[in-house]
Amino acid sequence: DPPYKNTHKYKVDFNYENFYEWCGKQKQLVIISEYAMPQDRFVCVAQKEKRSLMCKDDKTTKKIEKLFIPKHQYQIYLGE
Repeated sequence: DPPYKNTHKYKVDFNYENFYEWCGKQKQLVIISEYAMPQDRFVCVAQKEKRSLMCKDDKTTKKIEKLFIPKHQYQIYLGE
């Protein structure tokens, strides 16, 4: 589960482009929890509204957390 993009900074830098490329090469199912992913490479398979605990301004802020899989895995694993 990589750090969410465009959110609270972590102690290490994370190269999202390299991660997206890595996901595109995987044969085993990859599930990513994130708020948004590149639509040309990933498909949202589930979503849920949740309260953001890392938000400094307002502890009642709600966001839509989503689960994504790489597009090339969608047909294989979900068969739709």
